[in-house]
Amino acid sequence: STQYNLDQYVMSGRPLLVFADGYKIQREYLTADPNGALPSLNALVGAYGVQLQPNVVADLQSNQVLRFSAGEFDLMQPYAPWPKVGRDGLNQTHPITAKLRVLIMAWPSALALAASSTEATVTTLVSSSPRSFAVSAPQGSIFLNPPALQPPAPSSLQRYPLAALVQGKLTSAFHGQPIPAEVVKALERQPRERQNATANGTVLVVGTSQMLDPEIIQAFGPENFA
Repeated sequence: STQYNLDQYVMSGRPLLVFADGYKIQREYLTADPNGALPSLNALVGAYGVQLQPNVVADLQSNQVLRFSAGEFDLMQPYAPWPKVGRDGLNQTHPITAKLRVLIMAWPSALALAASSTEATVTTLVSSSPRSFAVSAPQGSIFLNPPALQPPAPSSLQRYPLAALVQGKLTSAFHGQPIPAEVVKALERQPRERQNATANGTVLVVGTSQMLDPEIIQAFGPENFA
């Protein structure tokens, strides 16, 4: 029912902002587990042209320096799963990102984007550097502590989109499907007329919710809040 309500919200022409994670991060252990909600999320935003990938992007070129415990000592070292996106990774022509200088994208997941069409425009707003790679596992946890992060061959490194905006004519994720029974039951009446499309859809998807953590914003990323 949540998916349906969000879909009808978008179909009404109102904007939807999605901060989500391809993996659920366990900070205290620096591990990540598969996000069980990812298929249902992608069923929704995928209908609009964006899908969140089940991975964590690590950037070897531009990242945040963090403190790590090493026995009796604390070490400061670059941490690739926290891409530090500067102006070369921020869309300089779009009003949302044109005035930003740096974003800390903590444990982001890559986005798979549909091509822009005459009806809907898909715009990459934030991307990692060309020296990035994606960490994933077919099943189970992945380890995100620095020693466990083994980069691939240089030829496999690439740039990944981390935030994207879709605008224009969008079709409902539930087009051609019956209204979910739980929606009707929750209302205890016939729901209002459904919308199957909108000419003025706006959906912004960001591949990390971690970047909004108050501690991260306070310590590293005031522009994350902006």
